[in-house]
Amino acid sequence: MTPEYTLSIPQRLVNGSPVCEVYGFKQINAISDLTINLLGPVDIFCDRSNPFAPDAWATRRARDILCFIASRRHCRAFKDAIIGVFWSEADAEAVDKNFHPTVSYIRKALNSNQPIKRNFLLYRDDHYQLNPAFTYSIDVAEFDRLIASSEASRRAGQGNCEIDCYESAIRLYRGEFMQGCSGQWVDEQRLYYREQYLHMLEALALAAHKTGEWPRSLNLAQQILRDDPYREDIHRLVMRTHAARGNRVAVKEQYEMLRCLLRAELGVEPAVETQKCYRQLFERY
Repeated sequence: MTPEYTLSIPQRLVNGSPVCEVYGFKQINAISDLTINLLGPVDIFCDRSNPFAPDAWATRRARDILCFIASRRHCRAFKDAIIGVFWSEADAEAVDKNFHPTVSYIRKALNSNQPIKRNFLLYRDDHYQLNPAFTYSIDVAEFDRLIASSEASRRAGQGNCEIDCYESAIRLYRGEFMQGCSGQWVDEQRLYYREQYLHMLEALALAAHKTGEWPRSLNLAQQILRDDPYREDIHRLVMRTHAARGNRVAVKEQYEMLRCLLRAELGVEPAVETQKCYRQLFERY
């Protein structure tokens, strides 16, 4: 059973592998009361076998406000911050008319079609927060924890632990943050998690290349290129990996594919470093 954590102290909620005590989480062995997945399409549920009513999130703004709160530090957000994001162009009268009904929609949605009614959302000291009386599984919180753990492992010289954290984080990444949604706050989060995801893929690809795990290195590099096909450094890694396997044809094909892409889309040639890498690999092998 996957351990879950409560908000016993101000900190983001996590699930997954045990957390070091410095994070201050209280570990409990129970299924989480509420799951909020934001990496990829938004996915919110209490119990997979007992889904919310089909029209539970008929008010998209209500769902997005819940996501906003869940993605904030400590899983809480000041009321003024929520208004600033979701009613930035509205006058005070419109805010007064719509704010509290929208919050009410969140509470109703989270209890729709559920046998036990629970108040997941609290208002305290001018901010809204997830109720610490319940347990939660939030993918971005676990993703952030794994990033922090990987950094701690790197500083401690624990390379294997660092790699394990990267692999666990990548498994959480089902797609871009709140896929299909828009807004400045969404775009900021989306960019952050995308960059972290690509950084971890690159680190894993380089580690696999270093240990001679050629198929794994290629697979990881191709994942990066599917997301960002203009990464010449990754194209060079792919070429070096093909060369290490003695596949001169694949080296040439990769280079030509990159050159055609850059010419067609940007009207430029591969960087000098990439051209040099190609010549050296082709001549050496």
